[in-house]
Amino acid sequence: MIRPVLLALAMSLALACGTAFAQAQPAAAAQPPKVLRYAFPVAETGFDPAQISDLYSRTIAASIFEAPLTYRTEPGAQEEHYDLRVNHPLSIGGTDIFLIGHGYAPVITVTDGDGNVAASGPRPFLPTDGRTFRSFGVVKAANASPTQIGLQGELYPTYAFDHDHGPYSTFGEALDPFISMTVWTGDLGLSNGTPQSVYALDTAQMTMLKKDDGAPFRVDLRPGESVEL
Repeated sequence: MIRPVLLALAMSLALACGTAFAQAQPAAAAQPPKVLRYAFPVAETGFDPAQISDLYSRTIAASIFEAPLTYRTEPGAQEEHYDLRVNHPLSIGGTDIFLIGHGYAPVITVTDGDGNVAASGPRPFLPTDGRTFRSFGVVKAANASPTQIGLQGELYPTYAFDHDHGPYSTFGEALDPFISMTVWTGDLGLSNGTPQSVYALDTAQMTMLKKDDGAPFRVDLRPGESVEL
């Protein structure tokens, strides 16, 4: 019996942070103040990575490497604030979180063949083009039934396509965000205790979903859209 799987997409902008599982090293000595001069051809939209909506403000944010965060130490706890900077990690419960960049985190929901939500939430994508923020990322639906589901592919903030270049992004701002991912089913390899990157999908024990003609089946989505497998 074939049971359909439903995938849905929303969009959000998120920080890319790294978590250190080893003891944090002492912060490097403070550097002397520096001046960054940048001419804005249009009005800026602020430098909070969660609120930026233009490429020029994003360029500044990437240069100053400071991210004002709002966070909770646990669900239901009071909100706290912290300015995350290079060599100034945020420490929560003995774990240090470092700023390593910023980019898009599409909110992807996977509903499995039993009709249950197997995965939902923002998925950090790694920019592969610092100018257009074309990015690569994966989704791991470990709780999917009857089998685990993985997706991997690219996000194009301002989607374009031509026969010479294929799909690409013309701009870093999310003017026409589009995501295209291949689909895999099988064992994600999460149960053996080996750490995995959030940016990589272990397909050693998985099978790629293909069309009748043998071509890879691709999930192509814009915000608010869904597709049934």
